[in-house]
Formats: sequence, structure tokens, C-alpha cells
Amino acid sequence: MAYPEAEYRPLYYRHLDSIHRRRPHNGYPIPLLAPASTQYASVTLSGANAGLKINGTNYTLIQTVAQLDALDSHDATVLPGTTAASVSGNYALGQNIDASGTTYTDALIEKFSGMPAGLDHTVGNLTITSTALVNNNPVSNLALIGQTTAGGLVRDIGVVNANISSSATVVFSSGPQTVYGNFLGALVGSNLANISKAYSTGTVVGGNSGGLIGYNGIFPQPGVFNTISDSFSTVNVTGATVGGLIGRSEYLKIYRSHASGTVDSSLGGNSGGLIGYASNTNVYDSYATGDVLGGTIGVGLGGLIGNVPSGSAPILIRNSFATGNATGFYDLGGLVGTVSSSISNFTLENSYATGNVTSYQNTDVSQPPGIGGLIGAASSFGSNIVTITNSHATGNVTYTGAFGTGAGGLVGYTQGNGLIANSYATGNVTGVSGTGGLIGTGGSTNITNSYATGNVTGGNNAGGLAGSSSATITNSYATGNVVANVQAGGLVGTNAGGTITGSHATGSVTALGTTTNATLASAGGLVGTNFGLISNSYATGAVTGQSGYTGGIAGVNFNNSGNPNNTTTGVINNSYYNSEVNPSLPATNFPSGLASQLVAGKVTGGGGLTSAQIKDAPFYINGTINQVFAARAAAAEAAAAASAAAARLAQTQHAASGAGNVISNRATAPTTVPNGLLATAGRAAVEAVSSADVDALIQGCEPTQTPLPAVRTHTQHASTTTSGPHKVHVSSPGAHYRARIRSIEVDGQHFDLDNGGRNSAPTPNAQ
Repeated sequence: MAYPEAEYRPLYYRHLDSIHRRRPHNGYPIPLLAPASTQYASVTLSGANAGLKINGTNYTLIQTVAQLDALDSHDATVLPGTTAASVSGNYALGQNIDASGTTYTDALIEKFSGMPAGLDHTVGNLTITSTALVNNNPVSNLALIGQTTAGGLVRDIGVVNANISSSATVVFSSGPQTVYGNFLGALVGSNLANISKAYSTGTVVGGNSGGLIGYNGIFPQPGVFNTISDSFSTVNVTGATVGGLIGRSEYLKIYRSHASGTVDSSLGGNSGGLIGYASNTNVYDSYATGDVLGGTIGVGLGGLIGNVPSGSAPILIRNSFATGNATGFYDLGGLVGTVSSSISNFTLENSYATGNVTSYQNTDVSQPPGIGGLIGAASSFGSNIVTITNSHATGNVTYTGAFGTGAGGLVGYTQGNGLIANSYATGNVTGVSGTGGLIGTGGSTNITNSYATGNVTGGNNAGGLAGSSSATITNSYATGNVVANVQAGGLVGTNAGGTITGSHATGSVTALGTTTNATLASAGGLVGTNFGLISNSYATGAVTGQSGYTGGIAGVNFNNSGNPNNTTTGVINNSYYNSEVNPSLPATNFPSGLASQLVAGKVTGGGGLTSAQIKDAPFYINGTINQVFAARAAAAEAAAAASAAAARLAQTQHAASGAGNVISNRATAPTTVPNGLLATAGRAAVEAVSSADVDALIQGCEPTQTPLPAVRTHTQHASTTTSGPHKVHVSSPGAHYRARIRSIEVDGQHFDLDNGGRNSAPTPNAQ
């Protein structure tokens, strides 16, 4: 039976449980899940004579796993062979293919240079396991497709319940050792093609391996960029230098993709929830949710990317996030483990991490330090810069063990030029040396419009915002409590020649140690040890530490330049602290023991404020406190006047109500004999309120809303008569008006208020 050709058009991104497009949430990316009832479509073209044409191009349909294996003329159940042919042309899956029942030892297609299309179909239950050695190395490039070439496109395909692994025993001089094969993935081992709307599930075990792709970028073809878009993996990956989606990538751009499997790199190497090692790789609108496990030896681990080395092109991560926990030895980050910017710039923007970061460091080793809630360590060289903007981290950051340098709520360690702007961290941070709520060891990284709220516990150089810094900190703050052995500050532990301006700290500060020849047990509300510049800043927390080394602003302040006239080191200008919670503390100290080596710092302006005053610290700093006090006094006076006027009006209303007064705009003849006592009471009620008070309260009200008419309204009077209605014309509702009351009616009896309340007239005269 002949089958007509089918024109294939992708109907929707087929996915096991969600559509991975993005929408903003408070300015940050989140996954947009498809409803549980969502139906996904695929095109099934079964039968020996079925045909397919896509955009005018004919495709050969593959219906069985045997047809897949036969494409390269090599049996994938035996070792990789030299007879395997490179497959070119256009192929498509006509239906879902089940690969169960056979354990393969090689990729089903060793090399593909064509255009494979899955038509939203899957290859299921694919198992590739190799324990062999080829040229004394374990077998590499194991996947559904071993290698792809530049210019190809792999699209609309899933590899589900895959099980890919390669390991072999290699005998070294030290003895036998298990070695893992490289470049393993469920879909592609080594990739240069563009990939769109592909996914995988299952397990992968190998080196430089990933849940979907093992290695993207085949040396020696650098500079060839390809793209991966709208793809994902839930594969659990184990090995050295591994990633939830890709193990190792070079010259790649990733869009709208994610990974959710656990990544275990306890074998060593760089590992990440999405990518293990990413050189010249840009990531947009992507995320990872799996934990990254490095045991006690894992180095360069990140919730999204493990290691980002310097590349020949600027590197950018935008609108991306990670939620998994990261554990290992050092260079650990909730989003990125380590970044190096020696050739080009690195930029991270509008991204975040929520996982906890934990380092097991029980050995004193020399290594680039750093663990951070967002980035573990970031280094730049020359004119290149590492920039972090509009990003945050919320996980706790913890060094366990006796050693550990550079722990920060956002970034653990920075070196060279850097900028952190409009970013924050909220997790608690525990470290040994260089521990900060935002940055552990800050180096020359400038911080602006950023903050940290977590508590900080460290050995030395611990600060609510930065453990140590030699850069510029502007318009930033910290609210966490700080506890350290020595050099503890509410904002910065040690300000090593940096500049702090327009910033503040509100947490308590405690230094537990004592001063030795090697260290200063300094504790300061803002800075522990200062030999930089502090300007227009303040601290409100209680400070506890060794006498003579503890200050409301800085524990110790000195000039280390050798020039007593230097204006940038050991200088505190126009800054304040809470002298009420720190009654016995000076603003800062210059211990006598330092006099033989250093010059005392300078303090200009500022000083101690009470708890009530410190709330107005920004106004003391900018010099507007007197204007603020005057404005508050004027506001209080106005409020008191309004309250008094309201009280008088209430009293008047009460008196008028007690006298039984009813005010009307219609005059009627009395039906009873006038009562002089009531007339006197009514007149007294009206006169109790001055015209000015009533004017202020009545303006803008409609006549029916006014409890008593105000005086001196301009009116058009009706003609004087002893009978008939008397009309009073007023302006439109909402306008200002006044009325002079010259007569009043009480219980149907009229009284003339202009002649002392006499009631001689039987009927009122219109005025």
C-alpha cells in the first residue's frame, strides 16, 4: 500500500511535564509550566512506503531501531569500528522507537552530518555500556548519535529512559585504576550541530558528559558557534566534569533550556546543574533545579555552571537561575562555581540562586579560595571586568572544617576588577577567613546599591556586607549580626584602603578574640579595622569586643601610607553611631601599640547619636536635620490646631443639640409663645464658634453636609416680608461660602439674634 507524502510542521514543543518558556516574576525568570491536561502532538508515519517532505526537502523515514543502527553500516553491539560511515542526508523518525532488549557498546550512529528530525517522537530504553579499552583508553562519544558536524540541525526528538556509561580498568605504575570514557550523552556525544526542542531522561556515567550532550564543540574547530534551544534533560549524571544538560561546552549559545537531574561529580572535575565546564558560552533564559554533589574533592561546582574560564569572546549569563544545593571542596557557587576573565569580560545579569552552598574543607591547602551563594570565585585580569547586576542569592553559605577562605552570601572571593550593582543576598554565611554577607574577600570589586541581610559568623575579617574590601562601596547596607574572632564589622571586617560612602549597618557586632602581634581584635559598628576612607555613613548596632579595640564606627582606625596628610587612608568623615547602645565606646581607636609603626587616623564631623536621633542619621549626614526638625514642628503645630478646632466644633454641636436647635432656610410663623431662655441658649451656641474656625471646617462642603452655617456668605436676599418662604442662593457644591446668622428658630419660635435675643417680633425678618 502506498502512503502519501506528509508535510510536517511542528505543532507544539512536546514535553513530558512542562513547556519551558519564560515569563518574568518580580523581574526575575521563572519556569512556565503547561497545564496537566496539555496534549502534545506528533506526526506518525508508519509503514514501509511512507514519505515525508519538510519545507520542500524529502526525508527518509526511520521506523525501527535496526534501521537506526544500520545507517552507518556498523553494528553498535560491537566495539567502535573503522568501517563506520559518516551519515549524511535527511532522516526522520516515523514513529516512537523502542530500543529495549539489546545492550549496545557503541553509538547507534557514530557520526551524523545530516538533518535528523524526530517529528516529536522518541527513542526509548536505549542502553549503551562499554567496559572496553581502545588505544588504552575507555570508549568515548557514546550516545544515540556519537558525533554531529557543523551546520546540521537535530530537532523535535526525545531519548527517554536512556542508560549510557563507559568505564574501564587501566593499569598504571601505581596500580590498576578505573577510568571513565569521555563525551557521553543521551542524544549526542560530541556536538557541533544546532539542536532545537530535544530532551532526554535516564542516567549517564562518564567524563566530560551530560544529560543531553557530552561535549559541545569539537577541537580543532574553535570559533564555530552553534545553538541549543528549547531543550531539557532530567538525566542523573555521574562523572568528572559533568553537567545536567551538557558536560563541557565551547562556542555555544543556549536559549530557554533546563536540566533537573542530580549531578554527581564526586570523581572530581568541574560540574554544574546545567553545564559542567563552559568556555565561550552564553546562556539565556535557562535554569537548573538538580543538586550538584562534589563530595570532599569537588572543585569548581555550580548550581547552573561549574567553571566559566576566560574565553576569546565576552561571556554573558542572562535571565537564568538555579535552585539546587551545591556541595564540594572549594570554588562552589549557587549559580556558578568559578569565573575567570583574563581575555574578555564576564557579565551576569538578572539571575539568581536559591540553593545552599556547603564546602567540606578539613585540609589546609593553597588554592584559589571561594564559596558563594551566587558565585564561588571570580577573577579578572588586565582591563577585563566581572560584572554582576540585578541578581541575588538566598541560600546559606557554609564552610565546614577548620579551613576555608572567602565565603560570601553572593560571591565568595573576587580578584581584579569587578562590579556588583543592584544585587543582594539573604542567606546566613559561616566561614573561617574573609566572611561577608555579600562578599567574602572583596578585592577591588566595587559594590553599589546592594545589600545583605544574613547573619555572618567567621574567624577573622568578617563583615555584614564584606569580610574584607579594598574597593568602593556606595549606597549599600547590611542588617545581619556579625560574630568573629577578630576584625569584625557591621558592614566590612577590614576596609583595606577602600572607600565606603553613603552606606550603613544595623546589626550587632561581636569580636571574641584578643589582640596579638599578628592580629587586631577589632570590632566596629561599621568597620572592624579601617585604613581606608569612610564617609557619610552610619551604624546602629551594639558593638562588643576588647577594650581599646572596639568603636561605634570603626574598632581601629589608622593611616598606613606613611604620609600623615594622606586623605584616603584612615579617614572617617561625617559618620555616626548609636552612642546610647554603646555608651562607653568612642567612635574609633588608635591603640598605643600601633604608634611605633603607623599614624593615627583622622575623624572629622559625625559622632554619637541617641537611639532616637540615629533614626534620623541620613538627615544628620546630609545636613538637613534642622530643616527636618522645623518641618516636623510645623506639622505638629498644624495637627494640634486642627485637633483643637475639631474639639471646639464638637463642643458647639453638642451645645446646639442640647438646646434643641434646628436651623432651617425657611422662616415660619411661631405657633407658641417665644421662650427667652431657649433664645439665649441658641444664641450662645452660635456665638461659641468664631467665624474663622467655622470657615476652616466648612469650606468645600455642600450645604446639607454643614453642621452649622458659617458667617459672612455673600447671598442674594429675598424681599423683606412677614410671610412666605425665604430663599438663600449659594454657590455650587464644593465652592467656598459663608453665611451670617441673624435669627434662629427654636421649637417653631423665631428669635432675632441682632437685638440681644429679644423676641418681640412675631415673625422673622429676612436678612
